[in-house]
Amino acid sequence: MQLIEIKNLSVGYDNNPVLSHFDLTVNPGEFISIIGPNGAGKTTLFKTLMGLIPAQSGTINILGKTNPTTQDLSQKIGYVPQHLSLDKNIPISVGEFLYLKRNVKKNPEEIEALKNTFGIKNLECRALGNLSVGEQQRVFLTFALMGNPQLILLDESLEGIDMGAQSKIYQFLNDLTQSGATVILISHDISAVSQWAKRVVCVGGRKLFDGNPNTPEFHQCLHKVYGEKSLIHDHFH
Repeated sequence: MQLIEIKNLSVGYDNNPVLSHFDLTVNPGEFISIIGPNGAGKTTLFKTLMGLIPAQSGTINILGKTNPTTQDLSQKIGYVPQHLSLDKNIPISVGEFLYLKRNVKKNPEEIEALKNTFGIKNLECRALGNLSVGEQQRVFLTFALMGNPQLILLDESLEGIDMGAQSKIYQFLNDLTQSGATVILISHDISAVSQWAKRVVCVGGRKLFDGNPNTPEFHQCLHKVYGEKSLIHDHFH
């Protein structure tokens, strides 16, 4: 059974499509990266999957729901948005923030394991608004993965995290897919995408490429979209 099936999707703002005639199928256990230039429709696609933006045309079937609402999916998807601005004076600690998520108090072992994985054990008593961008991102990743979601949507969520920690997080996400979870990651880091994602979807108002990143066709698409900036450098080794 397919986890996601998108058919002929057009979506945008004020009747101006950002994505047009977009098709995509996703199976359980896949690790997929979405790439493309700014304004290509990557974040819009995620918001549509989450039920935050209605489709202008076409259909989305996700986790057995057709054109679902946010409420339909809230317990089944772990989502970290691209930017989450916080008031530095917000009166809440990291530990208090984590316990705001429903149903997590029943799984203390899972919470502790996630805290260790994302390196936030020493941040629990810190004010959430006073953390660095990278520290906040690690807290938001922990929050999103509580409850073992079937689908994990990460919109440039590793931005601001140091390279060593990023490598460990990519390995952890890869391990989750081996257990049946599905990870879809938006990233501009072509090197990491090429190393970890088994499948890459390149968008630019429509779907430009969908397949294995270790192919000539992928590199041709990169050159077309990014030009000389598409050169890949392995920064993990």
